[in-house]
Amino acid sequence: MEKTRDAFYSVAQKTVVDAIVKVDGIEIGMFTRKTEAQLRLEYQDLARGTWEEAEAKVEEAYITQVEASTEAEFWSYLGAVPPLCRNVTGETESFKMSEMKFGCVTFIGVRIGERFFKFYDKKSLSHQQVIEKTRRHLASIEASAAESA
Repeated sequence: MEKTRDAFYSVAQKTVVDAIVKVDGIEIGMFTRKTEAQLRLEYQDLARGTWEEAEAKVEEAYITQVEASTEAEFWSYLGAVPPLCRNVTGETESFKMSEMKFGCVTFIGVRIGERFFKFYDKKSLSHQQVIEKTRRHLASIEASAAESA
């Protein structure tokens, strides 16, 4: 079994910076040819882990909260590229863009009744999970509004 390569990554800058290699006993970035100390000058939150851990941490950084959108924006995104999947069930509709932002994270457009929403999340979410996430967001907004009233 091949050993998993370690990597430097930055969650704040949402990037896997470089794979780690050892040259003359010193660990450096495979492509940048910089040491960890040198990279830390550019990436204050520089971390290291396996390549898989680095990708997973950066992927998580791309997931966003649900936010309000417009009908025009919904149709604009839906028509930009062929959707990965589109679901319409009664008063709800969702689609995922076929282009990924990073890893398996993509843009998700949502319609519930006459209201429109958007967020980035993993393409593996089902339509039901997308609608549930959006409804939780709506419930938290309504709860906040009730508390302030």
